[in-house]
Amino acid sequence: MDEPRPKRPKISRGEDDYLPGNITEIELHNFMTFDNLTCRPGPRLNLVIGPNGSGKSSLVCAIALGLGGDPQLLGRASSIGAYVKRGEESGHIKISLRGETEEKITITRKIDTCNKSEWLLNGNAVPKKDVIEMIQRFNIQVNNLTQFLPQDRVCEFAKLTPVQLLEETEKATGDPQLSIQHCTLVDKSRKLKDLERVVETNRKSLDQLKALNAEQERDVERVRQREELLEKAEFMKKKLPWLTYDMKKAEYVEAKEQANDAKKKLDEAAKSLNKLMEPIEKQKQEKAIEDAQCKSVRGLLDSNGKKRMQLMENENRLEVQLRGKYHEMEELRRQEESRQERIARAKDNVVAAELEFENLPPYEPPREEIKLSPSFYADPSAGWLFGKPVLTTLTPRLAFWEAYSHHTHAPGGLSGSGNSSVPWSKAWLDVGSTPQGVENLGAQILELEETAREKRSQKSEKEKLLTQNKVILRQCVDRLKDMESTNNKRLQALRNSGAEKIFEAYYWVQEHRHEFNKEVYGPVLIEVNVSNRIHADYLEGHVPYYIWKCINLWPFNRRGNWFVVVGWFVVDLVLGCS
Repeated sequence: MDEPRPKRPKISRGEDDYLPGNITEIELHNFMTFDNLTCRPGPRLNLVIGPNGSGKSSLVCAIALGLGGDPQLLGRASSIGAYVKRGEESGHIKISLRGETEEKITITRKIDTCNKSEWLLNGNAVPKKDVIEMIQRFNIQVNNLTQFLPQDRVCEFAKLTPVQLLEETEKATGDPQLSIQHCTLVDKSRKLKDLERVVETNRKSLDQLKALNAEQERDVERVRQREELLEKAEFMKKKLPWLTYDMKKAEYVEAKEQANDAKKKLDEAAKSLNKLMEPIEKQKQEKAIEDAQCKSVRGLLDSNGKKRMQLMENENRLEVQLRGKYHEMEELRRQEESRQERIARAKDNVVAAELEFENLPPYEPPREEIKLSPSFYADPSAGWLFGKPVLTTLTPRLAFWEAYSHHTHAPGGLSGSGNSSVPWSKAWLDVGSTPQGVENLGAQILELEETAREKRSQKSEKEKLLTQNKVILRQCVDRLKDMESTNNKRLQALRNSGAEKIFEAYYWVQEHRHEFNKEVYGPVLIEVNVSNRIHADYLEGHVPYYIWKCINLWPFNRRGNWFVVVGWFVVDLVLGCS
C-alpha cells in the first residue's frame, strides 16, 4: 500500500543543523540602544531574555528592518532615521542567512538620520528590489503577522478574523501556491453558486412562461368574441344619431314655445324694473353726499387726534420738566437750609465771644510799655493784627481786643458768613504781658488768614465745578427730552393696543425710582431698539404681547418684595426678605 502524500515537502537540514533561510549572524552598529552588537542565533528555537530596557525589542526591530521591512511595519517611528542611535549620524544592520548550501548570504542595510538607506548584498551595492527577491526565495515574510509579530502590532493580530488568520497562515506555511490555490478555489465556489442561482432563476422563468402561454390561449378566444361585439356596437352607433334626432326635435319644439313665453315675461319685468330703479338712483345720490360728509368728519377726527397726541406729548414733556424743576427747588431749599444753619452757628459763636469779652476783668493800665522783640519790627507782617496795624505803645491784651473789635465788624468777619471754621471764643489767647505772647498771637493770625485764603480758593474751584455740572445737566436734560418724546410715542402705542393705564404705571415707577435697590427696566417696548426692520418683525412675531408692557422692578428699600408691572397691574411677589 502506497504511503500518503505529505502535505508539504520536507526540508532537510545541513550538517550544521541550519535550514536554508535561517539567520546565522546579526551585527548591529549605532542602532537604537546598541553601539556595537554581534549575535549568532542557534539553528533551533532561540529565546532573548533580559530585563526591561535591555534591547530585546531593538533586536526584533533590527531583524525586520534588515530583511526589507518598512518602519511602519513595527508600529513605532514612521521614518528610518529614528532608529539611528541618539547622538550618532548613521548606523547599519548586517544579517547573515544560510543559503541552499553552507554558503552565507549577507544582507547589509546602512541607515542615517536623513532617512536614507543603502543596501548591500554579499558586500555589493544593490537596489532594494534584489534584496526583496532574495528574501522571498526563502519565504521570509516580515509583513505577515503570523510569521513575524512585533510587540507594537499585537493588537492588530488579535483583530484578525478567522478567514484572514487562515489566509495569513497559508502564506507563512511554506508553499506560495497554497494561498493562490485557496483564492482560486474560493472564486470558483462563488461562481458555482452564481451559476446555480441562474439555473434556478431560468427554471422558474420557464414555468412562468408556460403558465402565461396557457392563459394567452384563453385570451385569444375572448379577443375573438370581443371583435364580434365591437362590430355590433359600431352598427348601433350608426343607428343612434337618428334616434337621438327624433327625440331632440320634439324637445326643440317644446323649448321654442317656452322661450317665447319667457320673452314676454322679460319685457314685462323690464318695465317694472325701470319703475323701481328711479328711487334707487335717488338713494345712491343721497348716499354719495353722506359719504362725502363722513369723509370730512373723519379727516377732522384724524386732525383732532394728531393734535391730542401732540398735546399729550407736550403734557408729558412739561411734566418731566416740572419734575426736574421740583428737584432743583428741593436742592436749592436744602442748600439754603444749610447756609442758614452755618449763619446761625456763626452768630452763636459771636454771642459767645461777646459774652466772654464782657466777663473779662476791668482794665488796669500797665506800669510800663511793652518792648517788642526785634523780630517783630523786622517782619512787616508781624505789625498787623486781623488786617489792622497794631500800635507798639499798646499792651498786648489791649492791642488784641482793638484788632478783634475791628475784625468782628469788618466784611467777611464774624458777623458775616466768614470762611474760618474756628469759633472766636476758642481762638482767644491770653497774650499776657510778654513779647513772646505777641509773637505767638501774630503767628496764629497769619495762620488764620492763610486758612481763609485757602477756603476762598476752594470756593472758586467749587463754583467752576458747579458751572461744569450745570452744563452737563443741561445736556442730559436735552437728551432726556428726546428720549421722553420717543418713549411717549411707544407708550401711546401700548395704550392704543389695550394697555389703557400704561402711562399711570410708567409715571408711578419714575416717581418711586429712588426707592428701589437697583435699576428699573421697562416697559420692555421702551428698552428695545432694533434698527433692522426684518429683525424687528421677527422679534414681534416671537415675543408674546404681554412681554412688551412688562416693567421689571427690584425690591423696595423699605421691604424685600419684588414687583412686576404688567400693563396697569402691579404684582407684588413676596420673596421672604426681611
